[in-house]
Amino acid sequence: MLSTTTTLIEAARSSSATPHVRVRLSDRDAGVPRLRFARWYTGTEDDGPAGVTLPADGSLVRARIDVATDTLYTQRVATPSEASDYSAWSSLATAEADAGVGLHAAGTRVLVAYYDGSAVRVRESTDSGASFGSANALVFAGGVTAVGCAVREDGAALAVWATGGTLYTASRTSGGAWGSPAAWTHTLDAIDAVAVSDAEDWAILVSGEDGGGAPGCWSTRYGSGLGGPPGHWSSLAPVLVASPGLDVSYRATGIAHAGAPRALLVESYAGAGAFDRLMLATGLAGGASEDGEWRDPVPFEHASPWGVAAAASGTHAYLASASGVWHAEVGGTPVDVTASVLAAHYEASARSERLRLTVDASSLASLPEVGTEVEFSPGYVTDAGYEFAAGRVLWVTSVEHRRGEVHIAAEGAFGRLSRWRAPRQISWAAGTRRLRRWSRRSRVRWASAP
Repeated sequence: MLSTTTTLIEAARSSSATPHVRVRLSDRDAGVPRLRFARWYTGTEDDGPAGVTLPADGSLVRARIDVATDTLYTQRVATPSEASDYSAWSSLATAEADAGVGLHAAGTRVLVAYYDGSAVRVRESTDSGASFGSANALVFAGGVTAVGCAVREDGAALAVWATGGTLYTASRTSGGAWGSPAAWTHTLDAIDAVAVSDAEDWAILVSGEDGGGAPGCWSTRYGSGLGGPPGHWSSLAPVLVASPGLDVSYRATGIAHAGAPRALLVESYAGAGAFDRLMLATGLAGGASEDGEWRDPVPFEHASPWGVAAAASGTHAYLASASGVWHAEVGGTPVDVTASVLAAHYEASARSERLRLTVDASSLASLPEVGTEVEFSPGYVTDAGYEFAAGRVLWVTSVEHRRGEVHIAAEGAFGRLSRWRAPRQISWAAGTRRLRRWSRRSRVRWASAP
């Protein structure tokens, strides 16, 4: 329901009121800023697990493991830009690539976690990644399949690692020492990767197989006393789960908050036409990763079984692989174009909502793109001034620039819903007998046997 005032209602009933509208455009999707990544670096490093993080001094710190030599490398770029050099690396330790690498920063602290074949170890920097201290062994164990970590500015930290289907944690309080390992309270049959970030509590993305053999990627929260009780695990929320026996597997590679929760994972298919596809899942506007409210993951341009790591701070978001760096501005701030509106035509019914705007082109810094979010608030000039009823949100479907004017067409939620198509479609050849069904996450066609 739209909120109105008494003076606005009186103006609406009047036969001589002067109309007034407020129009704001924002590069958002259902309230979530769009991330338009541009690739800043394409290198020659061999593919492998990677990490990326952003200390408070504005530098960019990366880590990677060379699969051929099991060597962990780190890199610090003081002032990251498209013109920066991302090819210089420093050897830090021996690390097994299959377990991946954890990398996270807060303030001037940078924490890296890895598995060297005999122990899960962490090394910490207190000068924004310029140098790292000696290795600290958290546990001596075999068969570690995944490693991750996160740190806070006050020194509190969390390291996680997996053996089989069990995830273990070791915590450090501010000014304290690392505690004893503790197993989580969930159950998976196997864990192949994990990513960790600090999002009020510890946000964790984990991939593997559940008890029924279904491969998937899930998010959860490990409480630290800020958003949840210390040591408490929230439920496993599915980001993407496949049916067993389809030669599909998933690998969690990154989790961050860039205007909204973001999760990165790799979807790999081992059958005929095998592929590795990077997927980006986005949470809801105003939500947290622990809410588990993930929208359909969409493919990203990078194809790799190791995927990319993610980090965000302020208005900057980064993705990184062993040989690549991507950057995006975290924008989405609404731009008020009310003064530029020359004409507006709005229609609404129980089934549709449409808007046509004519805007002075000379007053726009850039043309809006298809998908841009439009906040349309109609109103009147009242005794109290300019008043409007806010709450209508539409999305741009077309933009036309002619004779100094920009003509914008937009539609509401019902129209957008009618245009929705599943981000992926899977088909089986005739001869395979299955029940016909539809999935919210994928449009699946089951072909019946003749």
